[in-house]
Amino acid sequence: GWYAEAPRWRSADTVVWVASNGRDVTGLFEAPVTGPVAPVRLARRNGLDVNVPTGGDSTVFAQLDYRNPYEVRSDLYRGEDDDGARITHGARLTQPDVRRDGGIVAIELAAGASHLVRVTARGVITALRTDFTWAEPRWSPDGASIVAVQFLPTGEERIVVVDTLGVLQRVVTG
Repeated sequence: GWYAEAPRWRSADTVVWVASNGRDVTGLFEAPVTGPVAPVRLARRNGLDVNVPTGGDSTVFAQLDYRNPYEVRSDLYRGEDDDGARITHGARLTQPDVRRDGGIVAIELAAGASHLVRVTARGVITALRTDFTWAEPRWSPDGASIVAVQFLPTGEERIVVVDTLGVLQRVVTG
């Protein structure tokens, strides 16, 4: 019953990830990669979505919100511990990645589809001009482009690079 997902570097020698052991509430954990040190639980999380370190102890993460027994949404939060500050409201966002200047790229879930979107620190969402269905967006090191998984109607999955407006620049593989 142990799940560990979405590892991200916090520093040159420390990683964070989300995990669930089936007994406790899902949480954000941290451990150094240089030595036998036990992982430290940093915060509670509602799901196994990625937590992106943004400097210091803060992370940006997506978390499920149960509005009622029949309605679930996923929003973005920024936080250091269990008390994350909400960035979006009812936006159905998941899989965020944060650029050095704080710009966020994420996946917006829709009926039978998912879209690439950019999100500001204030929660303003801008849909990128893209077709198809998307997953796992990541900023390039210089922040000028985004790499993501693109799902084609034929069932093919491919890794592509798009610019900051969502215009296809290069198909890496697929």
